[in-house]
Amino acid sequence: MNKFNFKKIFLVPVVVLALSATFSARAEGWDDSDAIAEVPAPVNGIFIPKGFDNNDNAQIVITGAYPNTCYQVGRVDAVVNSETKVIDVEVTSFFQSNRACLMLYTPFTEVVSLGVLKAGNYNVQVNSKADEEIMPVGLAPSDTPDDFVYANVFGLIRKGDRGFELEGKLPKSCANLKEVKMIEEPGKVMVVLPIVEFPEGCNPTIVDDRDYGKPFSAHFELPADIKGRYLIHVRSLNGGSINQVVEL
Repeated sequence: MNKFNFKKIFLVPVVVLALSATFSARAEGWDDSDAIAEVPAPVNGIFIPKGFDNNDNAQIVITGAYPNTCYQVGRVDAVVNSETKVIDVEVTSFFQSNRACLMLYTPFTEVVSLGVLKAGNYNVQVNSKADEEIMPVGLAPSDTPDDFVYANVFGLIRKGDRGFELEGKLPKSCANLKEVKMIEEPGKVMVVLPIVEFPEGCNPTIVDDRDYGKPFSAHFELPADIKGRYLIHVRSLNGGSINQVVEL
């Protein structure tokens, strides 16, 4: 009389399930962590808006492109030395060597917030490269963070070759969008300022918990004579910004 081997009966399904889970994980791109290395990101451009003062949240924008799908987004770290006026930025990516890669060229943009910096000219160095960019930080003429009050911008949508649409919210329902001012800066940076005005009777210092502002949209066109790769840097309320790199 043959005896059933209950260990084998239960062991086979367990092994099948384990193998199935392993193949499923690999199919979904889950591989051994020791095959993933953190490497310098393939950076190809640095954009530095020049209008920051020593009471602004200073920012720089870094661009690059991953050559294939074996690269994934990594870390962005910035160390500011206020005494030597040097800003060291490290941008990394995670590279996975033990998988089949799709040869898809994928651009990326990283906005690096540096916080409030002392006035002066800073040397910006990315991934320890010898070539440095200069970032000027001016002395603020007043205690307020900006010369103007800006709208709270949520989106920047490209409309055609040189047209763009701003979408967001004005800080009070009685406020108006006065103008969308454009300032071209060295280094192929176009700074866009959505300036808010408060008409008579609309006091921005009065708190009203029921006033959540009002939505707005505004169209602007870049000048016809600018060409090449530009950063569109849109200032927003409370030190925020929207950034987009475009080819013109």
